[in-house]
Parts: sequence; C-alpha cells; structure tokens
Amino acid sequence: AIPFQEQGKTVGFRISEIIPGSLYEKIGLVNGDIIQRVNSQDVDDPGKFFQLYQGLKDEKRITVDLLRNGQRQTLNYDIQ
Repeated sequence: AIPFQEQGKTVGFRISEIIPGSLYEKIGLVNGDIIQRVNSQDVDDPGKFFQLYQGLKDEKRITVDLLRNGQRQTLNYDIQ
C-alpha cells in the first residue's frame, strides 16, 4: 500500500502487487484501488492504516470505501 495524496494531503492508500489467489483478490480488490475508509474511519496516515488492518480480524462486517478508476465505490463484507 502506497500513500495517495490530493492537494498535498494523504487521502488513502493505493493497493498494488496483489497476489493472484490472495485474500485481497478474493474479496474483490484490484491493483490500483485507493482505499480511503474502512468501517467509516478515514485511512489518512500509515499508522492508522496498519492499525485498522490489524483490528479487522475481530470484525464481523467490514465496509471499504475506495476509488477505482476515478469512481467511488463501497465494498461490504460479512465475515463468518
């Protein structure tokens, strides 16, 4: 994940080098996606990004707001 900036401010993280068959591919993320929010929390600095990532293992529902090819999208996941 690489910080993505608009007007000099980090507003998300661009995902790259997704491994075929990985969890990220299976949940629908693609190279170039810019993750901006996870469970309604802004992803605007590296520490917060990795803290949110670590906390996801205990979640039952995950919502990811992202930019894909310049279009905003929301992906919802129910964890069983």
